[in-house]
Amino acid sequence: MSHKSVLLLLTLLISSAVQAAPQWAMQESIYEVNVRQFSKEGSLRAVERELPRIHKLGAKILWLMPIHPIGTERRKGSLGSPYSIKDYLDVNPELGTKSDLRSLISSAHQMGMKVLLDWVANHTAWDHPWTRLHPEFYTRDANGNFQPPNSDWHDVIDLNYDNPGLVEEMIRSMEYWVTEFDIDGFRCDVASLVPSNFWLKASQRLNQIKPIFMLAESESRDLLDHGFDALYGSGLFRTFSEVATHRKNANDTWQSFLQQRSQGKPDALFMQFSSNHDENTWTGDLYEKLGDSSAVFSVLVTTLPGIPLIYNGQEAGLAKRIAMFDKDPIFWRDHWLAHMYSRLFALKSQNRALLSGSSQGTIRRLSTDLNRDVLAFVRENGDDVVIVMTNLSNRPVSFKLKDLNFKRTLKDVLVEQSVELSGEKTFDLVPWGFRVFSN
Repeated sequence: MSHKSVLLLLTLLISSAVQAAPQWAMQESIYEVNVRQFSKEGSLRAVERELPRIHKLGAKILWLMPIHPIGTERRKGSLGSPYSIKDYLDVNPELGTKSDLRSLISSAHQMGMKVLLDWVANHTAWDHPWTRLHPEFYTRDANGNFQPPNSDWHDVIDLNYDNPGLVEEMIRSMEYWVTEFDIDGFRCDVASLVPSNFWLKASQRLNQIKPIFMLAESESRDLLDHGFDALYGSGLFRTFSEVATHRKNANDTWQSFLQQRSQGKPDALFMQFSSNHDENTWTGDLYEKLGDSSAVFSVLVTTLPGIPLIYNGQEAGLAKRIAMFDKDPIFWRDHWLAHMYSRLFALKSQNRALLSGSSQGTIRRLSTDLNRDVLAFVRENGDDVVIVMTNLSNRPVSFKLKDLNFKRTLKDVLVEQSVELSGEKTFDLVPWGFRVFSN
């Protein structure tokens, strides 16, 4: 066997050894928590008190934005960026204590929820102890000085993964939170900026402790062969934004979804979203970005294949950009969106037609005479079926589903009414309207 053949075989064996994504990731939804802004108190205890509400909402995977101490040197704003890590093995005292975190995780587990920690492996704060104890862990500029990853991230400095000592220390730090706190996975910040071989080694070590879910902030398909279970569905999100501003339409949305599925494994997982902390803070809140179309895209996020994400406050109709570097708590209120999310998340959790990954069924677009405006599709898995109809335009539409090849009575999920569906029935949708049916 040639040298190249041996290397290829070893690569295939390593890739095949990657642990399959935990089954719970295939049918549940993610709730992202900005702990600092989640409440006026801005603490882990305040998040724990709201767990029953989040559980009732139907989101069973809790993603905590970084909970580590924040660097003070060259920090941004009055409180600094949560992504400027001063100590990977401690909890930011502004958020609480390690005991508070253990209590939060324990309470979540008792409710059947999972907890992900946000992990920042690409860089640290300028005053991380490694700068004194292990300066060799960092990249240097032409003058031998520590350097930021780019000019905008001036509050952090870049790590050098050519150093094997750094690789080992970073993996040990990740293992600590699994062994000592029983966390269930990691959302990995700017994952593509860290060598993929590091992620593969880290995930293999972590999965020896327990099955771990790994989410990459990246669209790089290569990472799915290097320890990650899911990627960001950023391309589809960008299409949502273009449809909302009338630059693209329903046909483009479907093509964007097909493009997402065509690259990578057929059962590859993507986190679908209509907002998150970065989009909210830097490009606009949900209504700035999507306007009146925000709800219909939340429906697509939940019903297209993938893992749905909700950013804290979306269920309360959050209509402001949350500051990243200063105190800026969410204004909470009762809102009809919470009812919509609870129905959709329950459907995602309970109906096998909405499963993702290797257990997923089929998805097929349903044709209408208004394909530029209407995106309708059917998902089936065994006896389970879900039909979604969306109007991706700012005008009312009336249409028939030309190729709906069955006639049956299904339940309208959002209003709990039974409706007989067939290719002969005419459906009406208001601007940016939607309907979801299931068995």
